[in-house]
Amino acid sequence: MKLCDKRVLALYFLLRSKFNEDVFNIGEAWEVSRNYFTKKVFMNLFKRLKKLNLIVQLSPMEYKIQDLCSILEESSFRYLSQRSKSSSS
Repeated sequence: MKLCDKRVLALYFLLRSKFNEDVFNIGEAWEVSRNYFTKKVFMNLFKRLKKLNLIVQLSPMEYKIQDLCSILEESSFRYLSQRSKSSSS
């Protein structure tokens, strides 16, 4: 997992503070963030969050925010597992 830039993290925490574990649609997410980002920037950041698995698409119109700690834990576990395999060879 590549580290996020400040704008991606800002959008993540903005959406996390609003929706927490609730299901939302992209229109609701845009309404929350429209005072901070242009629509083009918002869409690019939203796509980046999906690519990083910080936002999961449940259906064509529904999304859910993932917990950052669980994503980092999973990513760290995969990294350490790969490192242990490569160092033992």
